[in-house]
Amino acid sequence: LLSLLAIFWIQPAIAVRGLDFWLPAAALGLVLVTWAVSRPSPGKFSGSDATALAAALHDDVLNQMAVISNSLPADNAASQQAYATAVAHIRDIINGLRPTMLNYGLHAALQTLADDLNDRLPDDAQGEGGPRITLSIPPSTVRYARDVELSLFRIAQQACSNAIQHASCRKIEISGSLNADEARLLVEDDGRGFENGEGLDLTRLLAGRHFGLVGMAERATLIGAELNIQSTPGQGTKVTVVWLKK
Repeated sequence: LLSLLAIFWIQPAIAVRGLDFWLPAAALGLVLVTWAVSRPSPGKFSGSDATALAAALHDDVLNQMAVISNSLPADNAASQQAYATAVAHIRDIINGLRPTMLNYGLHAALQTLADDLNDRLPDDAQGEGGPRITLSIPPSTVRYARDVELSLFRIAQQACSNAIQHASCRKIEISGSLNADEARLLVEDDGRGFENGEGLDLTRLLAGRHFGLVGMAERATLIGAELNIQSTPGQGTKVTVVWLKK
């Protein structure tokens, strides 16, 4: 993704500015491509890796972008639009690596998740839009290790995404508690559910193409949390994750 961003941004920049713009643009592209080819494989990409990359993109690449913007002609709408689009893409990548609201704690990030999903999902007076997401976790300023916060957030985010895409549900509730020595999250929907069988069998989930559920299980394992998924056809799905401070 970073490589493609570099290519698509540099090409119009050269066309607009000529060779006098090529060197700084190519330097930025090289930075992006270097990150793209040197980052760990997805299976080894930890929360700390994501945080470090997000910080580097924010502190280094966006700063270099700001410097390069001074070379853009103010009267050329195409170059200004290309620059704005590139910056927006980089900010989306940063937010994807580590959501900005996690800087203020897990509760704040989960509230933002619920608000953002409600804003994006259609809704109308007849109730024919997407499901409504509610957060029922008591306010908490407790902070956990970065990897723990990121993994718990991603599990809740994936559970909501699964429900929105596959459950045909009307309601999604994120509940639980965030205490100093433990974190408990429950994401529950009133959708169609599915045949879950006995226990959390990753092989069976993979065979059933439940890749989102497998990803949640892997994230829980990385932080030593316990993940439980309960689902019955016609009775919705409950995703519970419990993390205990060691």
